[in-house]
Amino acid sequence: MDKSDAIKQACSFISQGKIDEAGRVIDKEYPFVPLIKNKRSYTPREMTMVFVRDGFVDRYRGTKLIYPPALRLLSNYLPEKFPYHKNGKMSEGHIGYWELFPTIDHLIPVARGGKDNHSNWVCCSMLTNSIKSNWTLEQLQWEVLPEGNLQEWDGMIHWFIQQVHRDKKQQEHSYIKTWFNAALDCAETNPLTNKQMVQILADVQTGNTPNDNENPRATKFRADMERDVAIAKKEYEESEAQKKGLPMRIEIPMELDDIDL
Repeated sequence: MDKSDAIKQACSFISQGKIDEAGRVIDKEYPFVPLIKNKRSYTPREMTMVFVRDGFVDRYRGTKLIYPPALRLLSNYLPEKFPYHKNGKMSEGHIGYWELFPTIDHLIPVARGGKDNHSNWVCCSMLTNSIKSNWTLEQLQWEVLPEGNLQEWDGMIHWFIQQVHRDKKQQEHSYIKTWFNAALDCAETNPLTNKQMVQILADVQTGNTPNDNENPRATKFRADMERDVAIAKKEYEESEAQKKGLPMRIEIPMELDDIDL
């Protein structure tokens, strides 16, 4: 029965003085289910993995999103032009922290019985998340859009890693440092890591700075990373080919084209 029809029928019973019957209609067709909103928090690493998996796009609207610490880094450099407010106060903070800031949303709200795990998490903007709240996709008449392509849009995560690596003073901010470590961890394990990122990972692991001559430890680390990334890319390509029913590719390129940032 349609929900509006259930209300109509209950009202009809009330008009007839059949209060109990009206109650039974509501219990059966449109019962009261209390929604308890529990505050959840996720580690930067968990969030980064979801954002990378979904290609830094809002899975409900399809808009491109920016890696959270990249926005904060922008505010650090341009505090008056791109101000940040810790509570998202729009009279004091830039609207970009609502429109472009990615968050984790539950496809099926936990308050509606959804699970709080990776399979029920999707990336969407802070703005979209605030609209969706505890509503289901059916109630909002929304649908889940495909994941983004990380080779076409990386949410500025590589720029963030590169810039913080160049400007090490930014790591004095605990927020930036925490997210920087999460980004490095994700870049090291992601099959789409490009060769430039391999070099940065080698520098970070061995203490090189961008202007240093590469030391032997960095050379070995970089070689090991390139090997591991090549293996990961091959496994990724084969997995994608299986999904699409395409023949396996034998030759896997060592290097992806750098994204124009």
